Amino acid sequence: MKHLILFSVLLLLSTVSLAAGQGGSAAIHPIYYLLGFGAVGLVANASTIVALQRNYSALFNETFDTIQTNWQRVATEVPSTSHGNTYSFILDTPRMREWLGDKIINKLKGADYYIKNKPWEASFGVDEDDVEDDNLGMYPIKVKELADEGKRHPDELVSIARQDGETTKCWDGYNFYATDHKIDKSGTQSNLLAGTGTTLAKISDDLKKVRAQFRKFKTSQGKPFIRRTGKLDILVTCPVELEAVFEELKNSKQIGGSDNPLLNAFDYIVDPYLEDNDAWYADYVGGFIKAFLLQMRKRPELKTRQRDFDDKIVKFGIEARYNVGYALWPFSIKVKQAA
Repeated sequence: MKHLILFSVLLLLSTVSLAAGQGGSAAIHPIYYLLGFGAVGLVANASTIVALQRNYSALFNETFDTIQTNWQRVATEVPSTSHGNTYSFILDTPRMREWLGDKIINKLKGADYYIKNKPWEASFGVDEDDVEDDNLGMYPIKVKELADEGKRHPDELVSIARQDGETTKCWDGYNFYATDHKIDKSGTQSNLLAGTGTTLAKISDDLKKVRAQFRKFKTSQGKPFIRRTGKLDILVTCPVELEAVFEELKNSKQIGGSDNPLLNAFDYIVDPYLEDNDAWYADYVGGFIKAFLLQMRKRPELKTRQRDFDDKIVKFGIEARYNVGYALWPFSIKVKQAA
């Protein structure tokens, strides 16, 4: 009965519309307005915009989840619940000793290091005319690009932190990449090494030195930071210009007629943000904490704003709050060529 009444109403509206259209241009059937359509395409009403928001949010989240990034390999993610976090870094973990008499309760040493969260955004607008004309073919691609930007942005921040490492202090009061790090009994230590060149043979020699340097870093007690005796998990970050060199060094069984001692001894990623074509970096990634920190306050998410009264733009954009900082300098080495 209800369906019959609804059909009768729609039929009546249709008849009225046809009568009104006689002698002139055909009027639009009211049924189209009931279904959310106008003369051409969609009506940019509230329900249509909400549906557009819902579809774009789903597309954003689906795309975001499929994108693979590199920052997780060199940075430890730490949650944040305020404007920023203060880290009292423990410089050493107490080491085992023979238990004679009372236990010795070590006072953990640390240094305060503050990372402030920063707000981030990237936005675009959809013209209401495009909604009405159903001219939205390119906008889903823009949503996917926003998801790509939001997911990869921490990669860029880690790269910036690397490149600023020679001039930015970390928790021990020295620049992150420096030749004069010192922690109590450790002696003076350097994670900024002079490279001998960018040929395959030179980089091979320098990478061997880097590997040995990781094993030499000492704690404030004068004991090794890295105690693993087997193969070290080393990840090289190189500029685009050195990709071919590291690819051959990692994968070639022989180099110059001799066995390659660095075959599969490391992994590498190419960082397109690096501006120095000759400098490269190595990170020890086999520990419980990485060389960098990603402090996460709010993950990227797609937001929408309805059009303002004086414009016709529906706004879409991602918003987030986080920041990247330094953790353990003994787990990252920069190799810099002479000027």
